[in-house]
Amino acid sequence: MARRDAARSALETADDLLHESQRVIGSNLVAVILHGSVVSADFVADRSDVDLLLIVRSPLAGKQRRSLADAVTKLARQRRAWVDYRVVTSEQASRPPPAPTLDFYVGMHPDFPGGVEIEHTPTREPDLLFEFAICREEGVSLVGPAPTGLLGTVPNGWLLKVGDGYLKRWQEIEYEEQHAELMVFTACRLWYRAVEGGHCSKSDAARWVGARAPDLVAPKLALERRTTLARPSIARADVMTLFSKVRGVLAAHMT
Repeated sequence: MARRDAARSALETADDLLHESQRVIGSNLVAVILHGSVVSADFVADRSDVDLLLIVRSPLAGKQRRSLADAVTKLARQRRAWVDYRVVTSEQASRPPPAPTLDFYVGMHPDFPGGVEIEHTPTREPDLLFEFAICREEGVSLVGPAPTGLLGTVPNGWLLKVGDGYLKRWQEIEYEEQHAELMVFTACRLWYRAVEGGHCSKSDAARWVGARAPDLVAPKLALERRTTLARPSIARADVMTLFSKVRGVLAAHMT
């Protein structure tokens, strides 16, 4: 599927999810914010997610959670789409703590067992800090006020600390090459955020790192995988070299 057609299909999926959300949540729904690769023009068919952040006035009721889980998974399967669907309360969004509470989550992705992951129970989720920051910087409200009026500012130091934790954990666990692209793009985006103070797409982050450190191999290979049909192997040593470089940059900017 051509990239333009894939992006159009993703927007249609987002619109369908919006209508299902309005039907199930009703007046408790404050906003639905589209973000990620669809917005940054970096969407890749069969690989990118349709990323939605929903803001609600109060936590969802049990029946709403069950209805949304069914509706989101059914729609995603019908449209053959990967989806990242997160719900938070306006209190958490407007004044983010270091570990915000995720009220509800549905993820449809090939890396998940059975292709789906659902969190019915509210849970503390530091990853939401990135979601809030990205939505505030470049998210688009499909319904409700603009993201800047709903989402409080997340200190960049918090983001770098959480991101450094990702890289440290990946250095310590067994390397799995099927996750190499995720790890490489995450590292590149963290480096970009540390230096530039903002967010950019996966592809742009890899290009930025490549221009800054042309000796690094992993970003070039990850970008080749994302933008062509080629599937070059990404060796653990090259990923760990990138991690070491990025963690040094993060340490300098976290002090």
